[in-house]
Amino acid sequence: MGATISDTISATSDWSRNGYNIPDSKELAEVALLYKNVGDGIDIDTANESLISTLKGFQLQADQAEHIIDVFNEVSNNEAISSAGIGTALQRSAASFNAANTSLEKSVALVTATNTVLQDEEKTGNMWKTVSARLRGAKTELTDMGEDTDGLVESTSKLRDLVKGITGFDIMKDENTYKDIYDIVIGIGEKWNDLNDIDRASLLESLAGKNQSNALAAALSNVDVLKKAYGEATNAEGSAREEQEEWEKSVQYSIDKAKASLEELANDFLSSDFLKGLIDAGQTLIEILDFIIKDLGTIPTLIAGISGYLSLKNNVGLDKNVLNSRPHTISYMV
Repeated sequence: MGATISDTISATSDWSRNGYNIPDSKELAEVALLYKNVGDGIDIDTANESLISTLKGFQLQADQAEHIIDVFNEVSNNEAISSAGIGTALQRSAASFNAANTSLEKSVALVTATNTVLQDEEKTGNMWKTVSARLRGAKTELTDMGEDTDGLVESTSKLRDLVKGITGFDIMKDENTYKDIYDIVIGIGEKWNDLNDIDRASLLESLAGKNQSNALAAALSNVDVLKKAYGEATNAEGSAREEQEEWEKSVQYSIDKAKASLEELANDFLSSDFLKGLIDAGQTLIEILDFIIKDLGTIPTLIAGISGYLSLKNNVGLDKNVLNSRPHTISYMV
């Protein structure tokens, strides 16, 4: 994957801490590294967080993780949003989309079409979280999110009648089941240009609330982008691996491989018999010295003896110098 050992360990550990077994953690770590490589400059921690929240939000299995990256990558390659941006939006909205029976592909298309106008992935994600809650009449959920509940239609039949009366579009599959958010937005969006300002305002307040009305309007006015992004999301298989192959031709790939090789070399050295031998030899030497000092007292005695010898030698040298100087002194005096 052209990844460093430290990134690989970090990714695997994150998945393990989230309750996945070792084989799944290993597979998911590889997908996270793939996401990092093709994800427009994101780091491994961001890649992991995004992938974890998306996988869990849509209640997907571990073996579907690479499909997520394929979808992110293919749509980002063709639309005005990065794969990291898609991940950021879905971190805030994946569970809400899933609660409203909206698939990964349709959700990616919705955040893409909205962000084309907003250019703010966090706001995009929060808006769809709000729309999902309002469609479900989840007043408590909206309050917990800090969103307004003005204009909230808690009755399914009343909301159905409101939308159908203005657009002619039925937001329900049957008496008890909403259509998914993508189908609802497409159905309303195709009638959007024919509506007057009052009807538009009524729909926006009912579906998104006052705080998020402008953001929902961005999606409703971008039906063409929405359909195009959905087509790309449903035909994304293998997209990330293809881009990985191109990335392997880059300078950064070579740098990261060199880093990994250096890390491996350091790891092998630290665990090698050569280093172990050096450490063991050093330990043995320390034990010998410790024995000599504690049990025999030899080194202190030896040091004292050496010091005495050096002192005596210096003194003798000094005496000779003095004696040698005397004849000269006498000579000068005479």
